[in-house]
Amino acid sequence: MFLLVICDATHALRAPAVSRRAVLLGTAAQLGSLTTRPRAAVANNDDSKLQERLAEARARTDVVDEKMRRAREDARAARSELAAAERAAAQAGERTESEKRRAIADADAAVDAIAAAERAAAAESAAAERAAIARRRAERDLVLDRAEQGTLRSPPVLFRARSNQLVDPADARDCTQLENLLRADEQALYELLPAARQYVRFTELTSERLDKAEVAVLKRMLTDADVSQERITRQLALLRAERGKRGCPDLR
Repeated sequence: MFLLVICDATHALRAPAVSRRAVLLGTAAQLGSLTTRPRAAVANNDDSKLQERLAEARARTDVVDEKMRRAREDARAARSELAAAERAAAQAGERTESEKRRAIADADAAVDAIAAAERAAAAESAAAERAAIARRRAERDLVLDRAEQGTLRSPPVLFRARSNQLVDPADARDCTQLENLLRADEQALYELLPAARQYVRFTELTSERLDKAEVAVLKRMLTDADVSQERITRQLALLRAERGKRGCPDLR
């Protein structure tokens, strides 16, 4: 193409002036078109390569953006799980503290209940002791009144001796009471106790078939007789000593 243009230009130089000028102008135009076409083709080629690179860069950017998006979602999920775990731990801690407080309150209540029960038992025991003391005093006063009147009987002496509730000689108000106490105790010691022993012996000898319960009752009667004899003997000594200390006469 370029050679044809040159040939046309050579012929134009041989033509007249007016024609030569027109031919030269046409040749220049053809040359200009020949020189600009490769440049445009190169520019278009470069633009396509840039577009491809740009598309590749955008694709890589999209991949990176997707990875970052997933990472952010994973981070949010992890933070949510951590917050849930912290809330669960806090609730568990609150339940544990509540259970501890409840256990302490229950233990305190149990201690208070035990203390109240102990106080009630102590009060009942004190009341029972006061009642027992009042009963013994009433029985003592009754015995002393009978001693004053001379109406004491020896069988109750055995009962008081067995239960260790003999009247304290120091509580006697006068010599008459001391003397009547002595007489009732001596009668119990020298008459009733021997008679009780004889009854037990006679029952053992004359009863052919005694079961274990009856034998146990008889043995207990003998034991009570021995205990009563020891206590009445000691009581008589105390009564005689109190009579001597007060200077009461021996009326027998």
